[in-house]
Amino acid sequence: MNFRATPLRRLALAVLALGLSAQAFAGWYQVEVMIIAHNSTATGESSRELPYPDYPADAVLLGIAEAPHLPEQASTALQEAVANGGWQAGTDALTLTEMGRRMTESSKYRVLFHQRWRQPVDDGAMAVPVYLEGGEPTPVPVVLNGDLLPDDAPHPATEPELQGTLQLSLSRSLQVDTDLWLAGTNSEGMRYFSPMRESRRLGEGELHYLDSPRLGVLIRVTP
Repeated sequence: MNFRATPLRRLALAVLALGLSAQAFAGWYQVEVMIIAHNSTATGESSRELPYPDYPADAVLLGIAEAPHLPEQASTALQEAVANGGWQAGTDALTLTEMGRRMTESSKYRVLFHQRWRQPVDDGAMAVPVYLEGGEPTPVPVVLNGDLLPDDAPHPATEPELQGTLQLSLSRSLQVDTDLWLAGTNSEGMRYFSPMRESRRLGEGELHYLDSPRLGVLIRVTP
């Protein structure tokens, strides 16, 4: 896992963590998220392509195979939230499984991520971003003497095809902000990452769909 962040983002999240340590969360929510890739998207349809993903470094690592991992200098409130089951993913009570199966069978989409978890959200303050990853493991490009080695060359490591963060906040209403990145290969065989950065106000218990040229997100947040 290789988080990247600008100094400004790090400062903002550090201030957030300090602020949360002095107050209780307004409420807990069940979150179900399915992230899909569009199989028919052509190279170059994304409005932005970078050789590496760029998302907040300090995020809660969603607990799937292991326990959730908190960012450095996590507040007492965040630590207590994890102790109470926060950000621990599970596949029980998933409601979008059948929808995902039909989308996969259509050959137009590919399910990269589907999990459900509980997390607290604070009234009037931004929630800590949640780091997600999914899809197929992709080789990390190897550069030798300034040249990119071919894909069939031995690679020392892989990284997730999908990686990035999802952030929930609560003010007058719930809001989700995505900062997700999907790996791809251009016509010259070079790997790139294209982002999905979207914001949407959410109705409690309602199923919402966020779309981009390469990715789609289905999300339902329930008290």
